[in-house]
Amino acid sequence: MSEINNGKATILTYSDPPPVNKANQNGKSRYIIVCDHATNVIPEKLKLLSLDKKSLEKHIALDIGALGVAKTISDILDAPLLYTGFSRLVIDVNRSLNSKDSIPEVSDGIVISGNKNLSLSARKQRASELFEPYHEAISSIITERFDFNKMPILIAVHSFTPILQNIKRIWDIGITYDNSTYLAEKIMTLLKIKSDYNIGNNQPYSVNRQSDYTIPIHGDDHSIKNVLFEIRQDHLSDDQGIARWGELLAKILRVIEKQEK
Repeated sequence: MSEINNGKATILTYSDPPPVNKANQNGKSRYIIVCDHATNVIPEKLKLLSLDKKSLEKHIALDIGALGVAKTISDILDAPLLYTGFSRLVIDVNRSLNSKDSIPEVSDGIVISGNKNLSLSARKQRASELFEPYHEAISSIITERFDFNKMPILIAVHSFTPILQNIKRIWDIGITYDNSTYLAEKIMTLLKIKSDYNIGNNQPYSVNRQSDYTIPIHGDDHSIKNVLFEIRQDHLSDDQGIARWGELLAKILRVIEKQEK
């Protein structure tokens, strides 16, 4: 990755990954899978945001296990997958750039020193190099699907910590949404049939424009059916758990895709 862009210094260097990763771009499924908080990578120039490596292994830096589930769903359904190359602590691609949580200074009680007192130009640079390419890639693949008369269905894969601020979360999975009620209800119905998990209906979070960006902007604003999965992270602590959840959700999504044809 170049350190110079049109004569301007950049955050990213040759040793950094790309801001957006793409897999199975020509997948035939109607589903488009996205993973907003896929990794805990910090650009080399940002020096881990002055955090220790232990902090970067926590849920504040990434959605633990979510990328593995997203990849499993993508592989089984032959669906395109897009996911971020950098930690949500650098810039959260699922938050509006105007949100106070876009570049957090504190997360679950941990101070992010490398985000303190950022200049406006530094914030704009992170948006330009990391946030915008991710969302441009999602917009592009949605446009491609429309061009081929293939109405897409947008699926975002997230995970949540079992305990937040000393409060235990009881749900195994949350099916979260705003406008796309019909799809969410179908998924919850099938989950209840095929499992005995405790399913959160817009719990522990709900999708809204104050706390989300990807689903409202790329899904609801384009009248595209969508849903955001939130899986509790203790279910995703090993490869077996990740595979189990990916296979279960792919099975349910496949049933719905067949019904929608």
